[in-house]
Amino acid sequence: MALASIDQVKAALNITTTDKDAQITALLEPLSALIEREAGRTFSPAEYTEDHPGGEPTIALRRYPAVEGGSPAMTVTDLITGEVLASTDYELDGELGLLRRLPVGSQWAKATYNPLVYLGETQNVMRWRIAYTGGESSVPGDIQMALYYSMAGLVGSGDEAAGGGGMDGIISERDGDYSYTRASGSTASGGSMALPAAALDICARHKREFFV
Repeated sequence: MALASIDQVKAALNITTTDKDAQITALLEPLSALIEREAGRTFSPAEYTEDHPGGEPTIALRRYPAVEGGSPAMTVTDLITGEVLASTDYELDGELGLLRRLPVGSQWAKATYNPLVYLGETQNVMRWRIAYTGGESSVPGDIQMALYYSMAGLVGSGDEAAGGGGMDGIISERDGDYSYTRASGSTASGGSMALPAAALDICARHKREFFV
């Protein structure tokens, strides 16, 4: 899902004609996917189902924040027994997307099997299936900026004829507690889908900074 609309992109890049509409439209979703992959999370809310092996006190959901009590409600199913856990059997830290087993100190049970006994190899089996709604209620402003930087490196900006400026010519910018300074021309060019340094810096701020 695109992180911004074509109108938002054109406004940010100061593009006032329709000449680049087709190119922008074609790039919106691929660039958005690259940004979400680099940030390690999804920003548009949607319903997800994912499987985890267990074996730890906490399961780290792949999309966050996660909605508690959303519609449809979160469900946690034991794939070995088919049991659907009661909501009192776990607690959700929605902001970080962490699912903790209750009571405190418990671990999510883990199942293993040994298909290659003669080699002594044990492989994990996915034990827990979790269905939930994850993602931001709205796309963060700095993530949209990452999209604009990336788009500018591929399609340019509307004031190029006036000697630069716009997204391609920004030397520094500030958005709340975020600031970035770069030299002109450091964005991706030549049709490359690589994200520019400014976009990568923003994505890094949204990565989960711990391991569970």
